[in-house]
Amino acid sequence: MKNILIILLALAMVFVFAACDSSDDSSAEPAAQAETAGTDAAEAETADTDAAEADAAETDAAETDAAETTEAEEDDGYIDGEPYYPDVLGDWQDHVSGRASLTVTSEDENGYVMEVSWGSSAFERRVWNFTGIYDPDTETWSYSDCVCVDETADEGGNVTSETVFENGAGTMAWKIEDDKDVLIWHDEHSEYDWDNEFVRPEA
Repeated sequence: MKNILIILLALAMVFVFAACDSSDDSSAEPAAQAETAGTDAAEAETADTDAAEADAAETDAAETDAAETTEAEEDDGYIDGEPYYPDVLGDWQDHVSGRASLTVTSEDENGYVMEVSWGSSAFERRVWNFTGIYDPDTETWSYSDCVCVDETADEGGNVTSETVFENGAGTMAWKIEDDKDVLIWHDEHSEYDWDNEFVRPEA
């Protein structure tokens, strides 16, 4: 009888140990699965981040290339191998003195018709009329046909003019400064040692 009790006690202990082992295995498997899932998610997030950074770098490189291309095109006066002619038609104002104005009235195969006016008073002004030929390599209009006259108006509005010189020469150069078009006028007959700079009038 004693032997039977010992055997039963031993079997009971075996069952207890087996149940404990089964419980440990069951709890370990979900933890391992959770750890694996977390690792996979982290790897996926890292891959997404790397892809996003690669896309951003590619976009930055494309924008830089486009900017360099645009700058090169503006610098040499050509786009896709064709001469680029800036839009200069209309009115301009000398932004230094405020007393001179420029009007570009037409553009044709013979050049750009330009008129510069400098008002010395309410009744007097000097006017230069010339036709500029544009060179895309230098982004400059050159002329040699300038006619300069002094105009005087009386109180009745009658204007008299006197020719100062004919066949005058000079240049009108184009540039971009602070994202604005600027025309720089150099008159070879000028008595001053500086050039006029014209910009579009403020709206």
